[in-house]
Amino acid sequence: MIILNGILQLSCIYVLFSFLFGYSLRKNRVAILAGILLIGISFFIRVCFGSDNYFIVLFISNAIILILPLLVFSGKPSILLIVGLNYKLLTTIVHSALGSVQCQLPKVFNILSSGCRSYLVILFIISIISIILYRHKVCLREPLEESNIGLLLLLMLGLVIIKWTGGVITTDAGENIDELFWKSNLFSALLAAFLLIVIALSQIMIIQKRNLAIANKLNERCIDEQITQYQLLQQKDEELRAFKHDYKAHMTIVNSFLHNEDIKSAIRYVEQIGEIEDQFHVISTNNLIVDAILNQYKELGKSEGIDIHVIGSLPKIMKLKESDLCGLFSNAMSNAFEATVKCVGKRNIEVEFLNNGDYLFINIKNPTSLKMEIVRGVPITTKDISHGIGTKNMIKIAEKNKGKVIWENIGNTVITRIRVQYK
Repeated sequence: MIILNGILQLSCIYVLFSFLFGYSLRKNRVAILAGILLIGISFFIRVCFGSDNYFIVLFISNAIILILPLLVFSGKPSILLIVGLNYKLLTTIVHSALGSVQCQLPKVFNILSSGCRSYLVILFIISIISIILYRHKVCLREPLEESNIGLLLLLMLGLVIIKWTGGVITTDAGENIDELFWKSNLFSALLAAFLLIVIALSQIMIIQKRNLAIANKLNERCIDEQITQYQLLQQKDEELRAFKHDYKAHMTIVNSFLHNEDIKSAIRYVEQIGEIEDQFHVISTNNLIVDAILNQYKELGKSEGIDIHVIGSLPKIMKLKESDLCGLFSNAMSNAFEATVKCVGKRNIEVEFLNNGDYLFINIKNPTSLKMEIVRGVPITTKDISHGIGTKNMIKIAEKNKGKVIWENIGNTVITRIRVQYK
């Protein structure tokens, strides 16, 4: 029973962190081997010394279980540790409540130990929640990594108080101690569930407030980029007028070189005129917002040695909101440009626009120097919080417009594929 109990406990931890939270295993073999070694030590201590030194063995095995996620899963160590502590406290409270309830059940249910039965119930609950989240393509890793540490510590403190006080409940005269005991444990479990819900709702409110701030920032960016595009077009128009004004003088100089049979000087001068003419070229896709974003990164790319190649154009009439298009494309181009800046050698960003039926397709291909980790279709990076929220906004905007955003990491290239309904 000890070995089965340990297996079920490890299964709960694996399903919790891997499937429910979306953490991936570390690629460091040393860490994985250390984790396996700790598991072996935990089983050895439980089997060999469990009956003689119960509390010491329990403390050591629990400590090993808490350290295990830090070694096996890749993520913020502080989050993994605090989440592990909260999980252990919560399962202890649930275990006590389930054990009390099981005492009221017929003896036919006593085939397994109370610990095994409790971990089976916990594993079942975690698995059901994981399946629901997977079907709705919800990844909890990033929200968890962005969690307020203070709230997680507050949850841990609350669970500790609930665990050691055993809940607060009154008893009637004549009520036996066993009935009081299982009612008290059940009340503690309900109190712990209530605390967990309150903390989760508080965290959701914090995230929503942060998302609202990012959404407002995106709207401001959309407006700023339109203003920038107007200013750029005005500047290019003034430069083009000046060039046309001097065009006759340029042609006179070229004719002078040709008249004197100085072909090389004429060719060189024509090439210089061509370089001046290239400065007037602006990217045009039939959409002011997309043009503003592309021309902005084209100007930034000149100083970084990054070329932006555009294929295709957008429909002139679209029902897709300008704010949605800005949120999708500006975030995608920002991520592509920042990844490209960190690369060496030839650096190009390829942007392709296609429309088929009622749908608009945008494909952005850029080089990358870092391997992108994709969990449940969502890229996980080490950038700041706003980047993760921007990525989530892209997914939400695409889904709102009956579309989808897909990221692919092929070798040293990242491809962002956006599909949205525009009619």
